[in-house]
Amino acid sequence: MKIMTKVLCAILLCAGGSNLNAATIASATFDTDSYMAFGTNNEFDPGITVGTDYSGGAPNGALVHFNFAVINFDDLAGVSTKASGGGDKFLKLSTLRVPGASTIGVSAAQAPYASAAEGYPSPAVVGNPAGDGAARLAWYQSNIKGDDAAFGGYAGGAEHLGVLEVSAMGDYYLDVTATVDSWIDGSAVNNGFGLWGANVVSAQGNTFDFVSSDNTSGGGPELVSVVPEPSSLFLVFVALGLIGWLRKR
Repeated sequence: MKIMTKVLCAILLCAGGSNLNAATIASATFDTDSYMAFGTNNEFDPGITVGTDYSGGAPNGALVHFNFAVINFDDLAGVSTKASGGGDKFLKLSTLRVPGASTIGVSAAQAPYASAAEGYPSPAVVGNPAGDGAARLAWYQSNIKGDDAAFGGYAGGAEHLGVLEVSAMGDYYLDVTATVDSWIDGSAVNNGFGLWGANVVSAQGNTFDFVSSDNTSGGGPELVSVVPEPSSLFLVFVALGLIGWLRKR
């Protein structure tokens, strides 16, 4: 039994050295989702709601019943590019509600999303029900939704960075190293990330949501340097379970 315990401890030590916790590089400085139909800005909600975009690229005011989101990381002071000796950067998003398996697209936003009534998107104003839904949709298609047609993207849209396949509650990661490095070295303008629903399971009162930076329980969007290895986590749980079993014998 002593030998078995030593083996299990070794497993735990090995797993512990496998970067179980991703080091935080930066936390989001702003995030919001917007209901396209009214241009409403839900900046202070505890969740970031995303819904399927059914617009098909048409700037049609009748096709605006979905939510998209924007996440900004404006404070990158002290963060280095890989070329300057820095490491990888991963966008980390934690789920708040997952009604069903969903595909979320991520882009490098091409224009800034202003909070409150500062102007998203011109010529409409945030929270103005009388605003032009078609104009809002056209702005979104040009500046937020990605340009990869395989995921419903539009030619001339924002740069498609990838998708998150969300099947259950948890943390989800996307490698955004090249994009963040371009913000740091000044070769691209930092307008943050756009999120849109390529295929989202959602319903009124049971929306798909990531945790917002405004959630008082924490867990908002972050840039991290490492993605935890599932295999290491599995080893930890197995080892702890075996140790508990041995103690009962």
